Amino acid sequence: MSLLISDRDIARVRQHNPIAAVAREHVDLSPADDGTLKGACPFAADTTETFYVTPERGMWFCFGCDAGGDVITLIEKIDGISYIDAAIQLADRAHLELDLVPDPAAVRAARALRDGIPEAIEQRDLDALIHNLAGWLSTDTTVRRAANAGEEGAA
Repeated sequence: MSLLISDRDIARVRQHNPIAAVAREHVDLSPADDGTLKGACPFAADTTETFYVTPERGMWFCFGCDAGGDVITLIEKIDGISYIDAAIQLADRAHLELDLVPDPAAVRAARALRDGIPEAIEQRDLDALIHNLAGWLSTDTTVRRAANAGEEGAA
């Protein structure tokens, strides 16, 4: 099930994960002009220093790849994961609790699926199946807590 993170929690994730510190885990950075940092792009084989980090703004940009973003998009791109998974990973790194909520469209789709199942299948069996499927799809405890919270709210 798709999950949503509030803008407030996104801001907290960014605040507790300074872009320079996170970027330095993946790139050797050196000082550049105006308080920026530069290094070789972690996404390309090129060793030219086209990757820039602006700690004051919490942003990064690579002039070689023409890509950029915040600390969450950096982890998203480095690890090849979704934006929400990157935010969860950074929240775990900073020991932050997030208020994750199920995407209303996903909840509607799950309910429509449940309503379309023949009555021969008991509701409790279908609920257990949906709950187990959510557990199989995610091994992350934060996502599981959010799925369980969404389930309690839907009841």
